[in-house]
Amino acid sequence: MSSAATPAVVFGLPVYNAAARLPEAIESLLSQTHAAVSVVLVDDCSTDGTTEIAERYRSLDPRVSYERNETRLGLTRNWRRTFERAVAIHPDACYFAWASDHDVWHPRWAEALVAELERRPEAQLAVPDVAILEDESVLRFARPSGESGDATGSAALRRVIASGMRAGHGIYGLFRIDAVRAAGGFRHVLAADRLFLAEVALRGPLLRVPEALWYRRLTAPFSLERQRRSCFPDGSPLYAHLPWFVVHTAVLVWVLAIQGSGRPHIGRVRGLQLAAAYLQITLADTAARKTRRRWKRSRKLRKRLRGGALRRVRAAQRQTRRLRGRGVRSLARRFLT
Repeated sequence: MSSAATPAVVFGLPVYNAAARLPEAIESLLSQTHAAVSVVLVDDCSTDGTTEIAERYRSLDPRVSYERNETRLGLTRNWRRTFERAVAIHPDACYFAWASDHDVWHPRWAEALVAELERRPEAQLAVPDVAILEDESVLRFARPSGESGDATGSAALRRVIASGMRAGHGIYGLFRIDAVRAAGGFRHVLAADRLFLAEVALRGPLLRVPEALWYRRLTAPFSLERQRRSCFPDGSPLYAHLPWFVVHTAVLVWVLAIQGSGRPHIGRVRGLQLAAAYLQITLADTAARKTRRRWKRSRKLRKRLRGGALRRVRAAQRQTRRLRGRGVRSLARRFLT
Protein backbone atom coordinates (compact mmCIF):
# COMPACT_ATOMS: atom_id res chain seq x y z
CA MET A 1 0.00 0.00 0.00
CA SER A 2 1.43 3.38 -0.94
CA SER A 3 1.97 6.10 1.61
CA ALA A 4 -0.66 8.30 -0.07
CA ALA A 5 -3.30 5.60 0.34
CA THR A 6 -2.37 4.84 3.95
CA PRO A 7 -4.72 6.35 6.57
CA ALA A 8 -2.79 8.99 8.47
CA VAL A 9 -2.27 8.57 12.23
CA VAL A 10 -1.36 11.50 14.46
CA PHE A 11 -0.11 11.01 18.01
CA GLY A 12 -0.86 13.80 20.45
CA LEU A 13 1.73 13.92 23.21
CA PRO A 14 0.86 16.25 26.14
CA VAL A 15 4.04 16.72 28.17
CA TYR A 16 4.99 18.30 31.48
CA ASN A 17 8.42 17.88 33.11
CA ALA A 18 8.97 14.67 31.14
CA ALA A 19 12.67 14.84 30.27
CA ALA A 20 13.62 11.54 31.92
CA ARG A 21 11.63 9.21 29.62
CA LEU A 22 10.58 11.49 26.77
CA PRO A 23 13.28 10.50 24.23
CA GLU A 24 12.41 6.81 24.50
CA ALA A 25 8.69 7.55 24.11
CA ILE A 26 9.22 9.73 21.02
CA GLU A 27 11.58 7.19 19.44
CA SER A 28 9.02 4.41 19.84
CA LEU A 29 6.33 6.55 18.18
CA LEU A 30 8.58 7.50 15.27
CA SER A 31 9.59 3.85 14.80
CA GLN A 32 6.09 2.73 13.84
CA THR A 33 5.85 0.48 10.79
CA HIS A 34 2.70 2.31 9.70
CA ALA A 35 3.70 4.57 6.83
CA ALA A 36 1.85 7.78 7.73
CA VAL A 37 2.60 8.76 11.35
CA SER A 38 3.06 12.20 12.91
CA VAL A 39 3.72 13.33 16.48
CA VAL A 40 2.48 16.60 18.00
CA LEU A 41 3.91 17.60 21.38
CA VAL A 42 2.21 20.24 23.51
CA ASP A 43 4.30 21.32 26.50
CA ASP A 44 2.41 22.58 29.54
CA CYS A 45 5.18 24.93 30.72
CA SER A 46 7.80 22.36 31.73
CA THR A 47 10.65 23.50 33.95
CA ASP A 48 13.12 20.66 33.26
CA GLY A 49 14.84 19.71 29.99
CA THR A 50 11.62 18.79 28.15
CA THR A 51 11.74 21.86 25.89
CA GLU A 52 15.27 21.16 24.66
CA ILE A 53 14.46 17.51 23.94
CA ALA A 54 11.28 18.36 22.03
CA GLU A 55 13.01 21.10 20.02
CA ARG A 56 15.81 18.69 19.08
CA TYR A 57 13.36 16.10 17.73
CA ARG A 58 11.43 18.77 15.84
CA SER A 59 14.63 19.86 14.11
CA LEU A 60 15.64 16.28 13.30
CA ASP A 61 12.34 14.84 12.02
CA PRO A 62 9.68 16.72 9.99
CA ARG A 63 7.00 14.40 11.40
CA VAL A 64 7.43 16.04 14.83
CA SER A 65 5.68 19.27 15.80
CA TYR A 66 6.20 21.06 19.10
CA GLU A 67 4.35 23.88 20.87
CA ARG A 68 4.64 25.31 24.35
CA ASN A 69 1.67 26.78 26.22
CA GLU A 70 2.03 30.39 27.35
CA THR A 71 0.54 29.54 30.75
CA ARG A 72 0.04 26.21 32.45
CA LEU A 73 -3.33 24.67 31.58
CA GLY A 74 -3.32 21.56 33.75
CA LEU A 75 -3.79 17.94 32.80
CA THR A 76 -7.29 17.85 31.27
CA ARG A 77 -7.08 21.14 29.40
CA ASN A 78 -3.66 20.29 28.00
CA TRP A 79 -4.94 16.90 26.80
CA ARG A 80 -7.82 18.70 25.10
CA ARG A 81 -5.50 21.28 23.54
CA THR A 82 -3.19 18.52 22.32
CA PHE A 83 -6.03 16.98 20.32
CA GLU A 84 -7.10 20.36 18.94
CA ARG A 85 -3.57 21.24 17.81
CA ALA A 86 -2.95 17.76 16.36
CA VAL A 87 -6.01 17.87 14.09
CA ALA A 88 -5.32 21.51 13.17
CA ILE A 89 -1.75 20.73 12.11
CA HIS A 90 -2.78 17.48 10.37
CA PRO A 91 -6.29 18.11 9.01
CA ASP A 92 -6.12 15.07 6.69
CA ALA A 93 -5.45 12.57 9.51
CA CYS A 94 -8.02 9.81 9.98
CA TYR A 95 -6.92 8.47 13.36
CA PHE A 96 -5.70 10.01 16.60
CA ALA A 97 -4.05 8.64 19.72
CA TRP A 98 -2.97 10.30 22.94
CA ALA A 99 0.52 9.21 23.97
CA SER A 100 2.20 9.38 27.36
CA ASP A 101 5.66 10.80 27.99
CA HIS A 102 7.10 7.75 29.82
CA ASP A 103 5.78 4.64 28.02
CA VAL A 104 6.91 2.65 24.98
CA TRP A 105 4.92 1.61 21.90
CA HIS A 106 5.61 -1.54 19.90
CA PRO A 107 6.56 -0.73 16.26
CA ARG A 108 3.42 -2.54 15.05
CA TRP A 109 1.04 -0.63 17.34
CA ALA A 110 -0.37 1.74 14.72
CA GLU A 111 -0.33 -0.83 11.92
CA ALA A 112 -2.29 -3.42 13.91
CA LEU A 113 -4.86 -1.00 15.33
CA VAL A 114 -5.47 0.78 12.01
CA ALA A 115 -6.06 -2.60 10.36
CA GLU A 116 -8.67 -3.47 13.01
CA LEU A 117 -10.49 -0.14 12.64
CA GLU A 118 -10.39 -0.37 8.85
CA ARG A 119 -11.96 -3.82 9.12
CA ARG A 120 -14.76 -2.50 11.38
CA PRO A 121 -15.87 0.91 10.04
CA GLU A 122 -18.49 1.26 12.80
CA ALA A 123 -15.89 0.92 15.59
CA GLN A 124 -14.79 4.06 17.42
CA LEU A 125 -11.65 2.88 19.19
CA ALA A 126 -9.16 0.00 19.13
CA VAL A 127 -7.14 -0.94 22.22
CA PRO A 128 -4.29 -3.50 22.42
CA ASP A 129 -3.22 -5.66 25.33
CA VAL A 130 -0.76 -3.96 27.66
CA ALA A 131 2.52 -5.11 29.21
CA ILE A 132 2.97 -3.47 32.62
CA LEU A 133 6.61 -2.62 33.31
CA GLU A 134 8.30 -2.29 36.67
CA ASP A 135 12.09 -1.89 37.01
CA GLU A 136 12.37 -2.35 33.22
CA SER A 137 10.91 -5.87 33.30
CA VAL A 138 7.41 -7.06 32.50
CA LEU A 139 5.47 -7.33 35.74
CA ARG A 140 2.19 -8.55 34.27
CA PHE A 141 -0.10 -8.27 31.25
CA ALA A 142 -3.36 -6.33 31.22
CA ARG A 143 -5.95 -7.50 28.73
CA PRO A 144 -8.82 -5.06 28.11
CA SER A 145 -11.48 -7.74 27.95
CA GLY A 146 -14.27 -5.19 28.06
CA GLU A 147 -14.65 -4.97 24.29
CA SER A 148 -18.05 -3.39 23.78
CA GLY A 149 -18.61 -5.31 20.56
CA ASP A 150 -22.02 -4.52 19.10
CA ALA A 151 -23.56 -3.56 22.45
CA THR A 152 -25.43 -0.27 22.63
CA GLY A 153 -26.73 2.02 25.34
CA SER A 154 -26.42 0.86 28.94
CA ALA A 155 -24.97 -2.51 27.80
CA ALA A 156 -22.05 -0.67 26.19
CA LEU A 157 -21.58 1.40 29.35
CA ARG A 158 -21.55 -1.72 31.50
CA ARG A 159 -18.95 -3.45 29.34
CA VAL A 160 -16.67 -0.42 29.39
CA ILE A 161 -17.09 0.56 33.06
CA ALA A 162 -17.45 -2.81 34.78
CA SER A 163 -14.98 -4.87 32.79
CA GLY A 164 -11.34 -5.19 31.84
CA MET A 165 -11.26 -2.17 29.50
CA ARG A 166 -10.25 0.24 32.23
CA ALA A 167 -10.02 3.89 31.35
CA GLY A 168 -6.33 4.08 32.23
CA HIS A 169 -5.60 1.61 29.42
CA GLY A 170 -8.39 2.42 26.98
CA ILE A 171 -7.66 6.14 26.79
CA TYR A 172 -4.33 5.32 25.12
CA GLY A 173 -5.97 3.40 22.28
CA LEU A 174 -6.40 4.52 18.67
CA PHE A 175 -9.51 6.67 18.06
CA ARG A 176 -11.26 7.75 14.94
CA ILE A 177 -10.90 11.53 14.93
CA ASP A 178 -14.63 11.94 14.29
CA ALA A 179 -15.35 9.84 17.40
CA VAL A 180 -13.28 12.17 19.60
CA ARG A 181 -15.06 15.21 18.16
CA ALA A 182 -18.50 13.64 18.58
CA ALA A 183 -17.83 12.68 22.21
CA GLY A 184 -16.80 16.22 23.06
CA GLY A 185 -13.19 15.49 23.99
CA PHE A 186 -11.81 15.64 27.51
CA ARG A 187 -14.08 17.35 30.04
CA HIS A 188 -12.50 19.53 32.73
CA VAL A 189 -13.35 17.09 35.54
CA LEU A 190 -11.60 14.49 37.66
CA ALA A 191 -11.28 11.01 36.13
CA ALA A 192 -12.03 12.58 32.76
CA ASP A 193 -10.79 9.50 30.90
CA ARG A 194 -13.59 7.38 32.42
CA LEU A 195 -16.26 9.84 31.33
CA PHE A 196 -14.78 10.27 27.87
CA LEU A 197 -14.61 6.52 27.15
CA ALA A 198 -18.21 6.12 28.29
CA GLU A 199 -19.30 8.84 25.87
CA VAL A 200 -17.35 7.20 23.04
CA ALA A 201 -18.90 3.80 23.83
CA LEU A 202 -22.38 5.26 23.34
CA ARG A 203 -21.50 6.01 19.73
CA GLY A 204 -20.07 2.70 18.57
CA PRO A 205 -18.06 -0.42 19.41
CA LEU A 206 -14.69 -0.36 21.18
CA LEU A 207 -12.40 -3.11 19.94
CA ARG A 208 -9.70 -5.14 21.61
CA VAL A 209 -6.59 -6.21 19.67
CA PRO A 210 -5.23 -9.32 21.46
CA GLU A 211 -1.53 -8.42 21.18
CA ALA A 212 0.65 -6.74 23.81
CA LEU A 213 1.65 -3.69 21.75
CA TRP A 214 2.02 -1.08 24.47
CA TYR A 215 4.51 -1.12 27.37
CA ARG A 216 3.24 0.91 30.28
CA ARG A 217 5.48 1.95 33.15
CA LEU A 218 4.03 2.00 36.62
CA THR A 219 4.35 5.43 38.18
CA ALA A 220 2.60 6.75 41.28
CA PRO A 221 -0.67 4.99 42.20
CA PHE A 222 -3.96 6.70 41.37
CA SER A 223 -4.86 9.49 43.78
CA LEU A 224 -7.72 11.97 43.51
CA GLU A 225 -5.75 14.57 45.45
CA ARG A 226 -2.78 14.25 43.10
CA GLN A 227 -5.13 14.48 40.10
CA ARG A 228 -6.71 17.64 41.53
CA ARG A 229 -3.30 19.27 41.66
CA SER A 230 -2.54 18.15 38.09
CA CYS A 231 -5.89 19.19 36.61
CA PHE A 232 -6.34 22.48 38.45
CA PRO A 233 -2.91 24.11 38.89
CA ASP A 234 -4.51 27.44 39.88
CA GLY A 235 -6.73 25.87 42.54
CA SER A 236 -9.51 23.33 42.30
CA PRO A 237 -13.14 24.50 41.93
CA LEU A 238 -15.83 23.39 44.37
CA TYR A 239 -17.21 20.70 42.05
CA ALA A 240 -13.81 19.00 42.02
CA HIS A 241 -14.37 18.07 45.67
CA LEU A 242 -17.64 16.29 44.98
CA PRO A 243 -17.58 12.54 44.23
CA TRP A 244 -16.33 12.26 40.65
CA PHE A 245 -19.15 9.92 39.60
CA VAL A 246 -21.74 12.51 40.70
CA VAL A 247 -20.02 15.15 38.55
CA HIS A 248 -19.85 12.72 35.61
CA THR A 249 -23.55 11.96 35.91
CA ALA A 250 -24.38 15.67 35.94
CA VAL A 251 -22.32 16.15 32.77
CA LEU A 252 -24.11 13.26 31.07
CA VAL A 253 -27.52 14.64 32.07
CA TRP A 254 -26.55 17.94 30.48
CA VAL A 255 -25.07 16.39 27.33
CA LEU A 256 -27.54 13.56 26.74
CA ALA A 257 -30.81 14.94 28.13
CA ILE A 258 -30.58 18.75 27.92
CA GLN A 259 -28.04 19.89 25.33
CA GLY A 260 -29.38 18.71 21.99
CA SER A 261 -26.10 18.78 20.07
CA GLY A 262 -24.39 16.35 22.43
CA ARG A 263 -26.82 13.45 22.13
CA PRO A 264 -25.77 10.47 19.96
CA HIS A 265 -29.08 10.36 18.02
CA ILE A 266 -31.25 9.56 21.04
CA GLY A 267 -34.18 11.27 22.73
CA ARG A 268 -34.01 13.29 25.93
CA VAL A 269 -35.73 10.62 28.01
CA ARG A 270 -33.32 7.97 26.73
CA GLY A 271 -30.44 10.33 27.48
CA LEU A 272 -31.63 10.71 31.07
CA GLN A 273 -31.93 6.93 31.37
CA LEU A 274 -28.35 6.46 30.15
CA ALA A 275 -27.02 9.05 32.62
CA ALA A 276 -28.79 7.18 35.43
CA ALA A 277 -27.39 3.87 34.12
CA TYR A 278 -23.88 5.36 34.18
CA LEU A 279 -24.28 6.30 37.83
CA GLN A 280 -25.74 2.92 38.78
CA ILE A 281 -23.08 0.90 36.94
CA THR A 282 -20.25 3.06 38.28
CA LEU A 283 -21.45 2.74 41.88
CA ALA A 284 -21.81 -1.02 41.53
CA ASP A 285 -18.36 -1.33 39.94
CA THR A 286 -16.77 0.87 42.63
CA ALA A 287 -18.34 -1.26 45.37
CA ALA A 288 -17.20 -4.47 43.65
CA ARG A 289 -13.63 -3.21 43.35
CA LYS A 290 -13.60 -2.19 47.02
CA THR A 291 -14.83 -5.67 47.94
CA ARG A 292 -12.10 -7.26 45.83
CA ARG A 293 -9.44 -5.06 47.45
CA ARG A 294 -10.68 -5.97 50.94
CA TRP A 295 -10.69 -9.65 50.02
CA LYS A 296 -7.12 -9.43 48.70
CA ARG A 297 -5.97 -7.64 51.86
CA SER A 298 -7.67 -10.22 54.07
CA ARG A 299 -6.13 -13.05 52.06
CA LYS A 300 -2.67 -11.54 52.50
CA LEU A 301 -3.34 -11.13 56.21
CA ARG A 302 -4.47 -14.75 56.51
CA LYS A 303 -1.32 -15.89 54.74
CA ARG A 304 0.83 -13.85 57.11
CA LEU A 305 -1.05 -15.18 60.13
CA ARG A 306 -0.77 -18.76 58.90
CA GLY A 307 2.91 -18.22 58.22
CA GLY A 308 3.39 -16.75 61.69
CA ALA A 309 1.52 -19.62 63.35
CA LEU A 310 3.57 -22.15 61.40
CA ARG A 311 6.79 -20.43 62.43
CA ARG A 312 5.66 -20.51 66.07
CA VAL A 313 4.84 -24.24 65.85
CA ARG A 314 8.22 -25.00 64.31
CA ALA A 315 10.00 -22.91 66.94
CA ALA A 316 8.15 -24.84 69.66
CA GLN A 317 9.16 -28.14 68.05
CA ARG A 318 12.81 -27.06 67.96
CA GLN A 319 12.62 -26.01 71.61
CA THR A 320 11.09 -29.38 72.54
CA ARG A 321 13.90 -31.22 70.75
CA ARG A 322 16.48 -29.10 72.54
CA LEU A 323 14.88 -29.79 75.92
CA ARG A 324 14.73 -33.51 75.18
CA GLY A 325 18.37 -33.47 74.16
CA ARG A 326 19.32 -31.77 77.42
CA GLY A 327 17.36 -34.37 79.41
CA VAL A 328 19.11 -37.28 77.67
CA ARG A 329 22.54 -35.74 78.29
CA SER A 330 21.70 -35.12 81.95
CA LEU A 331 20.65 -38.74 82.47
CA ALA A 332 23.79 -40.00 80.74
CA ARG A 333 26.04 -37.94 83.01
CA ARG A 334 24.19 -39.22 86.11
CA PHE A 335 24.66 -42.88 85.23
CA LEU A 336 28.25 -42.50 84.06
CA THR A 337 29.53 -40.72 87.17
